[in-house]
Amino acid sequence: MFRRVLSIIVYVIAGHVFGSVGMVAFISIPADGMFKLFLLGLFLFFAVLSLVIGLLISPSRKKKREAGIVLFASAVEIVFIILSIIFVILEPNKPEGLDLEPLFMFNDYVCGIGTLLIIIISGVLLFVPTKPNPAPEIKTESDQ
Repeated sequence: MFRRVLSIIVYVIAGHVFGSVGMVAFISIPADGMFKLFLLGLFLFFAVLSLVIGLLISPSRKKKREAGIVLFASAVEIVFIILSIIFVILEPNKPEGLDLEPLFMFNDYVCGIGTLLIIIISGVLLFVPTKPNPAPEIKTESDQ
């Protein structure tokens, strides 16, 4: 029971770090493209590391399915955050003093949507069960 609870905690951490990967992908960094790749790689390293730790701790036999759920849930988190940003920007009755300037840095749509699609497709492919290979037929002399 302790391993199950601990693996769920680590999965939640992994999902949030994968969500951070998606959010960093949407950020436009004007100075240097290599810095953005470094940030994406760094966040991705910690996301994969925490996911692997969660898979190692988990007592379940359906580890691919659990990894798919984590990836898909983090993609849903990214979508909700991006939709929240869009709705805040489009809100006609914004409170005075609300600084929206930081929200406009999320404008690298090609990298962001590409990363989001990769996370979604990976999650779905890991979640969907694969068909087991059929056992080969063994022919005996009486069958021939």
